[in-house]
Amino acid sequence: MDERTVKKRRNLPWWTWIVPGLVSFIGTLVSFKFRIAPGTAVFYLPIPFGVAMMHWWGPRVLLGVYINAICCAGYWELQRRVLYPVYALPEVLEIAACYYGFTKFAQGKSWIPDFRDLTRYLTFGVMLPVSIFSSWTTIQLHLLGDIDAATLGKVMLCGWIGDVLTLCVLTAPVLMCLTAPMEKRGLSQTVGATRFPDWSLSHWSGRSLMRFFFALIVSALLVRTLPVSQYWFVYGVFPLWAAISGGIAPASVIALWISTLVLTTRMQPAGSMELFAVHTNLAILGVCGLFVGMAVNSFRSEMLEKERAQQQLLQAQKLEALGTLVSGIAHDFNNLLAGMLGFLETARHDIQFQEDPVPALRSAERVVFRAKALIQNLLAFSRQGKVELHSTDLKELIQEAFLLIRASIPKSLDILVESFEEGIQVSVDPTQIQQVLLNLAVNAWHASGAFGRIEVRLLSYQSGTARIEFRDFGTGIAPEVLPRIFDPFFTTKGPGQGTGLGLSQVLGILQSHRGSISVSSIPGGGTSFVIELPCALQLVVKDEPMAETVGRIVSKKTVLHVDDEPDLLETTRHLLESLGWKVDSFQDPVKALEHLRAHRVHYDLIITDQMMPRMGGLLLAERLREIYPETPLVLATGMVDSVVRRASLNHRFAGVLEKPYRATDLKQILNSLD
Repeated sequence: MDERTVKKRRNLPWWTWIVPGLVSFIGTLVSFKFRIAPGTAVFYLPIPFGVAMMHWWGPRVLLGVYINAICCAGYWELQRRVLYPVYALPEVLEIAACYYGFTKFAQGKSWIPDFRDLTRYLTFGVMLPVSIFSSWTTIQLHLLGDIDAATLGKVMLCGWIGDVLTLCVLTAPVLMCLTAPMEKRGLSQTVGATRFPDWSLSHWSGRSLMRFFFALIVSALLVRTLPVSQYWFVYGVFPLWAAISGGIAPASVIALWISTLVLTTRMQPAGSMELFAVHTNLAILGVCGLFVGMAVNSFRSEMLEKERAQQQLLQAQKLEALGTLVSGIAHDFNNLLAGMLGFLETARHDIQFQEDPVPALRSAERVVFRAKALIQNLLAFSRQGKVELHSTDLKELIQEAFLLIRASIPKSLDILVESFEEGIQVSVDPTQIQQVLLNLAVNAWHASGAFGRIEVRLLSYQSGTARIEFRDFGTGIAPEVLPRIFDPFFTTKGPGQGTGLGLSQVLGILQSHRGSISVSSIPGGGTSFVIELPCALQLVVKDEPMAETVGRIVSKKTVLHVDDEPDLLETTRHLLESLGWKVDSFQDPVKALEHLRAHRVHYDLIITDQMMPRMGGLLLAERLREIYPETPLVLATGMVDSVVRRASLNHRFAGVLEKPYRATDLKQILNSLD
């Protein structure tokens, strides 16, 4: 059974029994103005609306349509009242055949507008039923003496084309537009209906709307000046243009608009060939608009799906690389912890035997900040977002990148990074360039093996460009493969060993930096990649900051510190008290806020963590501003990015402390408040 099988809802509103009859009556009154013969009109609106309503509400619609057809038979100059039920029968059967032909024979159990459903609808839900029952209606009128033999063929052809036109131009767009929202509100028996996004005005830009209304105005002027039977191709430009530029929604509206204008302003006698030509051309325009619009929508959907799949694959590759990092990061971090613990044990030993513990403590501090750098690199690697260009020291960038690379590839792989000159500034997003170098390093590892060698050196930094060579001594790349290595999804690795996106991602990142990459390779002799990055400034010599000795500050000021980590509360209290401040500490931000609202204690400084349970630091800052509008706020966080920087400006933070921080960082914040 098809997954879209209809599960009839038995709780459809009571008015769904009445509305079909009312809609059919209104459609009959409108259609009567386009009457061409007794019992026949250019187009008969109860049929297209009846088909749409039957998709939503089922066979109950046939009752209202049948009663309306019997009651309105007199309007069509049909004299035999006793035969009114017979006159009304083909109309009801045509609606039922259109519905069941689509749902049963085509197995389309709900209106899911795609190319397949549209084709099945036009074939089984329009052409076949209309061909049978439109001819039945005309022949029945002829046999009963209401239509003479001279006009039988023309009236039959006109009625057939009229039904095809209205079912294409009117019913199909109505079903596409309304089925999904009606199903969502429980007003349709269909299951799984979807709505095209281009039916919503939110997807249309202001320029698109202007072009659309311009097309409506120009087409209206054309109807007044050019006969559609002779210049139908001119009219066809508008629905086709609307279909190509906007999809099926504007194409359907334009086709309906032109059909309505032509039929209301250029009506011809019933037997004239002009009428048949107009009718035929309008039907062709309507069908073409539907199919071209559907093709455009299908193409857009495929492009969106492809783009979404590429983004998912890129993220999957990043997560895969991040998983590769875990073992290396764990190993390096355990080494750092071991070193830190060893230096602390040494300091305790020195204190116990009255020796100077400061050298060991400084060594432990250096290990802490090495661990901090490792974590920052890992966080930067895992982040996603737009490219944010910064003036970055090239030497520091390469050093930080290879800290990360060293943890992600085997230790046996020899990496030689030649000394880079000090002060070379490049305009890059460090996170993205680290991704480039990591991708190249992983490729070099796979090409060289676990005991290979990688060399990285600066070629030049002239003409506003820094040129960096990344070279391995592996198997090299075959000449026939070399032109394709940057193509997305191209890989020479076996199944499950790569996505083929690594080098294409490298190329995309460098192009977004206004940089470039070139490659040369000798089969069996290794591969050389040359990366070009734009320089930001001229050479600037960067002085290393000198270590600062922290002295005691004589102060009687009070600080509020909120952090969910008790060890950090304790160490920060000790640091602040050593600087002469009185400290009130809270581990729960909600309890801290309740305490402050109840007691209104004066504070000269408030320090809050960013990530806390129950209430984050940014939200806490908003609440604190209500109580302490002028008190300086300081945000403590383990990761400073563009979001934190913007938040620090919006919430008027006096400073940002990046964890882990030392006493000198706190002293710098305190001094800036004086």
